[in-house]
Amino acid sequence: MSSSRGYRAPRFIEMDQAETYAGLGYSPPRFMHSGQGVNSFPNSKKTNSNNSIYSLKLRNSNEYIKDNESDEKDTVSFTRWAQDVSDCHGLKHVFKQESSIIRRGIWFLFLIAMLCLLFYQCYLSMDAYIEHEHITKFDVEYEERLLFPAVTICNLNMYNLSAITLRDIAFVGQPLGILDSNFTLKQAELYPAWFQDKVANITDWENLRRNEDGDKEEWFNMTEFIRNTSFQIDDLLLYCEFHGEKCGREDFDHVFTHLGNCYTFNKYRNDSALKYSKRAGAADGLTVALDVHTDKYTPISEGKQVPSDVGVKVQLHNATEPPYVYEQGDTIEPGTHTQIGFTREEVIALPEPYGTCHTLGVTEYGYFEHFSYSGCRIECETEAVRQKCGCRLVEQPSRNSIPAVCSIEKYECAVQELDNYTYGHSDFECSCRLPCSSVVYPLTLSSSRLNPSFMSYDLKQRFQDEKYNESYVEANIMKVSVYYNQLSYQRVLQVPSLDFFTLLSQIGGSMGLCVGASLLSMVQLIDFCFDVIKEKVRGRLIRKRQNMEDL
Repeated sequence: MSSSRGYRAPRFIEMDQAETYAGLGYSPPRFMHSGQGVNSFPNSKKTNSNNSIYSLKLRNSNEYIKDNESDEKDTVSFTRWAQDVSDCHGLKHVFKQESSIIRRGIWFLFLIAMLCLLFYQCYLSMDAYIEHEHITKFDVEYEERLLFPAVTICNLNMYNLSAITLRDIAFVGQPLGILDSNFTLKQAELYPAWFQDKVANITDWENLRRNEDGDKEEWFNMTEFIRNTSFQIDDLLLYCEFHGEKCGREDFDHVFTHLGNCYTFNKYRNDSALKYSKRAGAADGLTVALDVHTDKYTPISEGKQVPSDVGVKVQLHNATEPPYVYEQGDTIEPGTHTQIGFTREEVIALPEPYGTCHTLGVTEYGYFEHFSYSGCRIECETEAVRQKCGCRLVEQPSRNSIPAVCSIEKYECAVQELDNYTYGHSDFECSCRLPCSSVVYPLTLSSSRLNPSFMSYDLKQRFQDEKYNESYVEANIMKVSVYYNQLSYQRVLQVPSLDFFTLLSQIGGSMGLCVGASLLSMVQLIDFCFDVIKEKVRGRLIRKRQNMEDL
């Protein structure tokens, strides 16, 4: 039978109602009918006094909730983190509540001391990393064969007196200091009698400057003049041997330098043409016999100094580098047999910020394909002359024939500017840095005097020429032997003393040594800071919501 009163199905109470019951000190019923509110408790009286009591209890419940939230926030504390989470040695003992204050104080002092040591070690590591310090490593490598260096040979005297014609003197006599303004031979006592007579017999110098058609020539080819009047390879080289086999003029390449015509053995042409050494010692090296022809020397040169030395200059350099014999060559005198023993050294330096070496593969002004220190200095000299005089000297490089060789009128300007730059009196500024990768040949020289009679006999037998007497040998002939001292090379390598990963390793090692921490300990600290921030934000949001509910 159905009841006259409508039956309503029970429903479960909402969660917020359950929390309200708990705050008032009641055990909430499992369910209640719809329409029943807070005041519709079983056996309760709906009176105003009861409502007041319930409202008071409800306010007390809000305070209860706030107190519970405050307790929850206190659970995230540094003390609890130090005791239960952190791996740092000593930190647990400092915050251990069971220990006495004295014991905790001692641990605190030890912890501070270790932290100071840690910070000091980190400071030293960071300072070394920021300063970009480096260390140099030396290593010796052994090879079955080694590339033989380029060997450049120059006569110390630039001009061959017998090759200078009267026409040459008519054009360059005054600029080169052979003649004075009156076309009279300067420093006549320095020239042999036959040359003095040759110049004295000329009365019409202007006629010598005319061509076959009788027209006066204004242009003089200085390149051809130096090429023709400087000593030729046939004049200089008597004989040559490499690996015990004969070699000759075809093995030498012509190059212009401040000493005029020079000749380079094993200059880079292509990789297959380069020569190698398979054994150490003079037997597997280069041996040349040279004739400097001192009787044909002239007291003229490019520059202020009178060429007073007799002999040759020899420079060992990398096959791809231009020779800089005038500044970096070694002098060898006649009448001696000079032994040049060398080793190979590869230098690999660090670029900025560790050093100041040159990293580019090409030179600054583009005169040479490969960058080298000697090439840079030659380029600086060329630019100094070009900017001052608008041209270059014969021995200076060009780029597509620019700048052009100076005319005879500007040649004196070019020589003067070269001297000014060489001695530091030029306004032109140019700095050269060592390349980051280079090959050098440290060498040692030793010499002994040639036996004049034996050498004279050998040359007479070779060339069937009676001029090679003993006095001529002592004044003009020399032998030079160039060879590897040992068939190994030394590699000099600069490496950073402290890279980023080494820095982390040092800091991590200091942390482990001083406080027993690691990089993960820093992650723990960051995680704790994140929890603190999260609780602060959460508490602020809860208080904001409570304030809105109170309103």
